[in-house]
Amino acid sequence: MNNQPERTYSLDFVKGIAALLIVCLHCPNTDSIDSFVHVLGRMAVPMFFIITGYFLPLMIQKGRLPGHAKKILGILVGATVLYLLLFVIGHHNQSLSSLFEKIVDWKNLPQRFLWGRLPLSMYAGHLWFLVSILYILVMIGLFVKKYPLKNLYVLIPLLFLAGYVISSFDVDNSLRGYYQNYIFIGFPYVLLGSFINGKMKDIQLKNRTLIMLIIFFFLIYAFEIFLYVKLGLPSHREHYLAIIPLVSLILIVAAKNPMIGHRSFITVIGRKYSVYIYVVHFYIVNNMWLFTHQLPFQSKFHMLASVLVSVLISIFYVKAKDGMRSLYQKKS
Repeated sequence: MNNQPERTYSLDFVKGIAALLIVCLHCPNTDSIDSFVHVLGRMAVPMFFIITGYFLPLMIQKGRLPGHAKKILGILVGATVLYLLLFVIGHHNQSLSSLFEKIVDWKNLPQRFLWGRLPLSMYAGHLWFLVSILYILVMIGLFVKKYPLKNLYVLIPLLFLAGYVISSFDVDNSLRGYYQNYIFIGFPYVLLGSFINGKMKDIQLKNRTLIMLIIFFFLIYAFEIFLYVKLGLPSHREHYLAIIPLVSLILIVAAKNPMIGHRSFITVIGRKYSVYIYVVHFYIVNNMWLFTHQLPFQSKFHMLASVLVSVLISIFYVKAKDGMRSLYQKKS
């Protein structure tokens, strides 16, 4: 196992960029500039998963897996309550019985739990990421009580391939729940991050070579999207073959250069606010058009405003939470 520090500036820096790209990914796409940002944004969720996996061996070694799972559960519960409140406020003129029927997806309840989706119909589908992380941490925690984590690495190519095949048939997005989940996205990327952690000492490539490889696979990624368009296959998908080596190489560069971004505010965002930006951004993006739809370059202002508001709300929440905790500790 490669004993890396639990936090490095470079990985926080990458997480900060990924958090901002996720906000942009859910904003309108009206021209080539928006499309380029969206192409970058498709790497954000895999990047979060693979970084989680990179720290997984250390969490297991130090017995921190249950604590991290508990933290994710707390964030997930808070996020669910937030979107429930927003949903109720947005439908305040309806009866309680009508609200209850709309909030809970009773018909698909077993399938939602199986595939790691919230059993709620309230426009918070992006929270599948938190559910996936929680499922993965719990399952791996149970597995490593009896077996080494490396026994799961054989699943990495199998899960990637299965998810890719399923997504390739999803022309109308009707199958998204079957491949945008912890099984076909979360697990393989988390396991891949853990695998890379164990192989870091054997990776002797210089930074220049790694950067050239990142550029090469980004071009392959662009060609992959172009090919899907030409062949009439889904081009806006969760599974891109080129993203697998891309995020792997970015992780390796960051891990080999822990001081990247150490003085950057992006690093602070990645360390302290990224998960909260992920939680709140979806509501902000979906309502920002009310303020930007009459502005010139509407999509650009929409994107910029959504990023700024998501960051500011996340900072306010974290500071308020820290202040409340400090006040409670003083009283006790």
